[in-house]
Amino acid sequence: MALTLSIDSQQDPDITMTLLHVFLFNCLAGHLITKYEKSWPQLASVVIALCGVIGFGHYFTGSLGQYSDELNVGLVLLLPFATFVMKKLKQYAEEKAAS
Repeated sequence: MALTLSIDSQQDPDITMTLLHVFLFNCLAGHLITKYEKSWPQLASVVIALCGVIGFGHYFTGSLGQYSDELNVGLVLLLPFATFVMKKLKQYAEEKAAS
């Protein structure tokens, strides 16, 4: 969904802006993952990314097969990275609030 919205919102879509928009959307998903998954949020984000991009995007619908390999790799890696960033931001905010 975020990929389609990102590509449609750009007059001349390029991979950098597309991945930036998808990363911002994945920050929201990463926030929810770190909020509800306390044990292994990184593992959860990897599983979700693999199931979402590879499983749903390639295997079930085939819709992501038309995009470049770089974009597909970026899509798989963005959710775990966004989850890591959100986890670190939450840790920083907790430390700041405690002091």
